[in-house]
Amino acid sequence: MAFLVIIFMIKLILIVLTLLFLFFFLKEVNIFYFLEKLIFKIKGKTWEKRYLISLKKKNKNLVSFVNRLGDFYISKGRYKDALNVYEKAYSLIEKGKIKNNIIWNIFNGLSLLAEKKGDYDLAVEYVKRGEIIRGYFNFQESSAYLEKNCFMLSKCFLKKGDKEKALRYLDGYFSDEVRKNITEAEILLNFFNYKKAKKFLKAFKKDFLDKEEGMEIDYLLCIAFLGEKNYASILKMSQKPNFFKSTSDNLAFVLYSSSVAYIKVKKYKEAKEKLDIIYNIIIYHLGSEDFYKFYYYNFLLYYGLGCLNFNQKKYTESMNNYKKILEIIEIIPETRFKYIIERVNIYFFKLLANFEIIKMEKNITAKKQKIKAIKAFLNNLTAEEKNLINLIEIGNEGSIINKIHNLK
Repeated sequence: MAFLVIIFMIKLILIVLTLLFLFFFLKEVNIFYFLEKLIFKIKGKTWEKRYLISLKKKNKNLVSFVNRLGDFYISKGRYKDALNVYEKAYSLIEKGKIKNNIIWNIFNGLSLLAEKKGDYDLAVEYVKRGEIIRGYFNFQESSAYLEKNCFMLSKCFLKKGDKEKALRYLDGYFSDEVRKNITEAEILLNFFNYKKAKKFLKAFKKDFLDKEEGMEIDYLLCIAFLGEKNYASILKMSQKPNFFKSTSDNLAFVLYSSSVAYIKVKKYKEAKEKLDIIYNIIIYHLGSEDFYKFYYYNFLLYYGLGCLNFNQKKYTESMNNYKKILEIIEIIPETRFKYIIERVNIYFFKLLANFEIIKMEKNITAKKQKIKAIKAFLNNLTAEEKNLINLIEIGNEGSIINKIHNLK
């Protein structure tokens, strides 16, 4: 009897140990996460397939299906699939299978698609065309539709360099006050109005306790602090737990801001760590059609590395990093110079990289030639371009235009 009890206890212990091993093993490989992801993927394919089938026939929920499919594909960078959805929906209108009140939803989606692909003029045209067609039928637009259009137009006019229209469309209609305020601050920062943006952000920050929105406000404040050369505040914010754990579009610039602040206090290891993350974002986390972001993030990366190398007295490496900025600018197609905000930032980095190279140039003749060339380039810029470039501050410690004018 005692022997059987011992055998039973041994079996029980082995079972418990096996269960414990399985528990820790599954926890370690995070099998539950993968199962959850698999189930979500299966569900995703199911609704996607069901919605696509609905495009082939008359369906009272077609507007919702088109909007959700289009938004989903655009968010995933599947632009061809999104265009296919809008074209299929439009073909149903041509065949008289659905009512006309879906038309402006289709054009709203097409405008979002154009905006994502960097054609802001086309995006505005699509919105306006949808509005004209809506007027034919005298339908009242939904609040969601109106908000999407206002947000879209605001973003497009920002890129086109029209600050007044960008801000005006935010005021036109916007039910989400959090998103409106954050977007307004972003517009101010895009026009390099750091002081006003900081004041604006601090005024409403206390009202938004939500973690995600609060993080976005902190990111914008970090950009404003860099513009004001307030490196101490940037370093303080950088110490917050999980401060860089975000999918925000502003993450790369915030990392760059942090790296500049660390360079200023001679913490070179920490600065390099932040720049390495920007490198990872460029390689692994940019969509295949995020061309302008790709160029801009590379400018930040190489300028940050150039500054780091210079402060470490690695002058050859520093100059090579600044030269990489100019090499990238040389291959940027003309389409990236179409809109003033993108154009101004590209010109700014061209001026900045040239200035840093000239500072290190030891050959007097070569130096004079480079000064002459960059001053000629600067003199050919428009007054509007110069005014905006004059405001940009990303650790360059003052107007790059004034610095170039003072070169001898």
